[in-house]
Amino acid sequence: MPESPDRQRKPKRPRSKDPYSLRALGPGRAQVQVTIGYSPSGAQRRKSRILYGNDKAIRKQAVDFAAEHGQQPGTKRWIGTATTGEVLRTYIDVCGNAWAPKTLLEQRRFVNRYLGALDGIPANALTSADIHKWVGDLRTRLAPSSVKRILSVVKAGLSWAVDLEYIDANPATNVIVKVPQTVKPRLPSRQTYRRYIDFVASHDAQFGALLRLAVTTGARRGEIAGLRVSNINRREMTITFKHVVTDSEKGMVLKNNLKAGKFKKLSVDPVTLDAVLDAAPPSGFVFCDDDSEVPWRVDRITKTHIRWRKKFQLATGLEVGGPPRRSWDSGGGGPPLR
Repeated sequence: MPESPDRQRKPKRPRSKDPYSLRALGPGRAQVQVTIGYSPSGAQRRKSRILYGNDKAIRKQAVDFAAEHGQQPGTKRWIGTATTGEVLRTYIDVCGNAWAPKTLLEQRRFVNRYLGALDGIPANALTSADIHKWVGDLRTRLAPSSVKRILSVVKAGLSWAVDLEYIDANPATNVIVKVPQTVKPRLPSRQTYRRYIDFVASHDAQFGALLRLAVTTGARRGEIAGLRVSNINRREMTITFKHVVTDSEKGMVLKNNLKAGKFKKLSVDPVTLDAVLDAAPPSGFVFCDDDSEVPWRVDRITKTHIRWRKKFQLATGLEVGGPPRRSWDSGGGGPPLR
C-alpha cells in the first residue's frame, strides 16, 4: 500500500563539499569549524574560530581558515589514518607559498624521490625506529650532508603536523645525522685562474666575460644570469644587479629582489666592463642566446663552467678546482661562481 503524501520521506539534503562547517551566532557573526583528524582513542579533532562580517566575507574567511589547517575545497578530510607522505605533501602545499621557488622545488623533490618506505606508514603510527631505519637506508645511497637536509624536511613537516594536532608527537625529533668534517679543497692561485679565464675567452668570448665578471664582483650565478644591458653604466663604470634567475616547479623564474637586498651596485674595472659589453647584445639580457629576452639558466652556467674546466685541465695540465662553490678565498683566488 503506497504511503500517504504526509508520511512520504523528505529527500536527503545533499552533503556539502565545503571543507568546513559554519554556525551562525547572530548578525554578522559565525563560528567556523574544520576537522583535522582523530586521536588514537577515536575522538574527533577540530579547530574553530569566530568570524565577523557579511555573509560573503565570512565565507571567504572560512575558506582561508580551512586552507590554513590543510583543508582544501574538494579534497578528502584529514583522518587519523593519514599517511606520512600525505602529511608532508600537505605541509609543503600549505606552507610553500611563503618559500622561494627553488626551495619549494627542492623540498617537493626530496619528499617525492626519497621518502621511500615512510610514505605509506600512517603518521600516527610512525616511530623513531622507522625513521632510523629509513635514514640508514638513505646513507647507503647518499652523502651524509644530503641525508641531513632531507631529514630536516621530514622533521619540519612532522613538527607542523604536531602544532596543528594532526599527530600527537614528532618521532623524528631525536634522530640526528652526523656529518663528518671535510677537508677544505685546495684553491688554485690567481695566476692559474687568470690563465683559465683567458683560455675560455679565446674560445667563447661570452662565457669568458661571464667568468671575468664573476671574479670581479663575486656575484651569484642567478644574479649574473639576470643582468640586463640597461643595468650597465659605462660612464660611471658600475653594474647594478637587480634581478635573479632561479628555477621553480613551473620552470625558470625571474625574481626582482636579490638574496641580500633589493639591488646591488658595484664598481667594475674597464677591462671587465669592456669584455661584458662586447659580449652582450644591444638590449635585453647580457648573457643569452639568439633571443635577448630569455636569459641563461643557472644550471647551464654551472655545466658550462665544469665543461671548460675539464678542457682547460686537458690542455694545460692545471686544475682550477672542483664544481662551483658558494664562496671563494679572495686571498688565494679560486672558482667564484656561487
